[in-house]
Amino acid sequence: MSDTLYVVMPAYNESAVLPSVLEEWQPVIEQHPDNRLVVVNDGSTDETANVLERYSQACPQLVRIDKPNGGHGAALRTGYRYALSGISGHMPTFVFQTDSDGQTQAAEFPAFWKRRHEHDAIIGHRRNRGDGAMRAFVTRALRTVVRACTHVHLPDVNTPFRLMKTSALATAMAAIPDKHNLVNAELSIALARLGKSVAFHPISFGKRESGKNSINVRSITALGLSSIADFRELNAILP
Repeated sequence: MSDTLYVVMPAYNESAVLPSVLEEWQPVIEQHPDNRLVVVNDGSTDETANVLERYSQACPQLVRIDKPNGGHGAALRTGYRYALSGISGHMPTFVFQTDSDGQTQAAEFPAFWKRRHEHDAIIGHRRNRGDGAMRAFVTRALRTVVRACTHVHLPDVNTPFRLMKTSALATAMAAIPDKHNLVNAELSIALARLGKSVAFHPISFGKRESGKNSINVRSITALGLSSIADFRELNAILP
C-alpha cells in the first residue's frame, strides 16, 4: 500500500492569497487519490469561504471545515483531529501542516516527503525570516522559554511546515490539553519528550502577503504569560 497524505491548512481572512496557495498545493494532493487538503476556515469575515467553495469544484480532494473564530491553535487542533478521525473512510499515513498565508512554499515539500520514513516528524527550520524582526525575536524568545520550562532544546518549535507520521501525531496530540493555544510548539515538545525521532530541515519563510499580523507588544506579553503556564503544565504531564 502506498503512503497517503493529509495536508492541514488553517485559514483566517486569507482570500487575497488563498487561491494561489491552493493551486500551489493541488499537485501535491493529486499524487494519490486518497490524499486530502484539509482547509479549516476559522471564522473568516472576508471572501475565504467563497474562495474555498469555488476551489472545491476544481479540487474534489479538498476538505473544507468551517468553524467559529477561535485562533490558530484551535484551527490546528480541528484539522489534526479530522486527519486522525478516519471520518473520510481511511487514515492517512502522514499528516503535513502548513499555513495559508503564502509564507511557505509547496516547492520545498518534496525534500520532506523524500525523508518521510527516516523520522517520526520533520519540522521546518526558518533560519532566515522575511516577516520582520519582531517575528524573529518571538521565535528566539519562544525557544528560550520552551527550554526553560520543558528542558527541550529545539531550533524552531512552532514552524507551520511539518511532516509527521500519523501514529506519532496521534500519540503527541493525546498529551496536549485542549485549552492550550500553541499547538504546534507543544507538538514539537511532546514528540521530543515521548522519544520520537524529530529532524529539522531548513526552509525559506517569506513575508506575510495578506491577512492581519496579530503580533504586537500587548499580544506577545499575554501569549507569553499564558504559554509559560501551559508549558509547565505540559512538562508535568510528559515523561
